Amino acid sequence: MFWWKGAWKERGGTQWVTDLGCNCVVVMLLALAALATPAASQESPPPRPPRPVLSPVANRPPDANEVMLMQEKAQKKQNFELANAERKKQLDKESANLLILARDLNANLLKLGNQPLTPRMAREAEVIELLARDVQTKMKLTVGTN
Repeated sequence: MFWWKGAWKERGGTQWVTDLGCNCVVVMLLALAALATPAASQESPPPRPPRPVLSPVANRPPDANEVMLMQEKAQKKQNFELANAERKKQLDKESANLLILARDLNANLLKLGNQPLTPRMAREAEVIELLARDVQTKMKLTVGTN
């Protein structure tokens, strides 16, 4: 402690106290930092999930050409729906006609019994067959793609 007394006299007394105070503050801060470091590493927050990368194209508004194409597709879809509705109406009408012709031919066949077919009845059977095939092929068709 001898040299401390000398330092006290050389600096006029006040400088030594100030240096000692600064040193104490620095030592206390280092001690607090050392104590705080292990606790912070033990209780680290959970890592955040990675944010999705968005393409700049994803959020841009559509240009006029794209809007026009979307409107045309919507119009075509509506036209397809109208065409399919019309096709279904025609199928219903042709199916009703087919049913009427088949019932008439069946009634005429029951009246004949065991007698041979007349040429008129054979022609009606051919017409019924053609109409049935036509209805069958139209039922398979649909206008447009889904």
